[in-house]
Amino acid sequence: MGPVLGHLPLDKITKAAVVEVIHQQRASHKPASIKRVLVLVRYLYNLAMEWDIPVLTGARHVPLSDQALGLLASRREATNSEWVFTNPKTGKPCITVFHSWDSARQRAGLPDLRIHDLRHSFASFLINAGRSLYEVQKLLGHTQVKTTQRYAHLSNATLLHASNEVGALLSQQMTPAAMTLHKTPIAVPITATQVLTG
Repeated sequence: MGPVLGHLPLDKITKAAVVEVIHQQRASHKPASIKRVLVLVRYLYNLAMEWDIPVLTGARHVPLSDQALGLLASRREATNSEWVFTNPKTGKPCITVFHSWDSARQRAGLPDLRIHDLRHSFASFLINAGRSLYEVQKLLGHTQVKTTQRYAHLSNATLLHASNEVGALLSQQMTPAAMTLHKTPIAVPITATQVLTG
């Protein structure tokens, strides 16, 4: 069971529930103590909104790619079990992925890689493939675009491509006469290869 306030789980807490708990506390606690509790509850809710904790937003649709669905189906066929990830010794569902994850990252030579890092990679792959920030936000389940911006990192190649697109558009629109300013030619966009080879 998750965090509770009184008898309510976190995703069922309402303003009325908080008021009720505070009124109950007044019988046995001093006003300063009650105020500290109220400040703590407010702080926790603000953090939860900043962290974008899914329990506060309720259930959401998470689209799985055809590849992910195929992988899950092959796992089920391979284990011949009702569980996708089964403990081979007990035949029961796995309780934790830590040991499997740890051995996989050690074999890959990435001992410090966290599972959460994969969310950052997922977002960056999408952004660099040209998907919108809005699409990435929805796929990650973020309520705030600022959170998504922290996840999505543009590669230098993507930024260079975007810059070259602007240069190409300007080159198409400018006349030869407009490309000189005070008898100094305006630079024509060069390719990444020209930049690297000097």
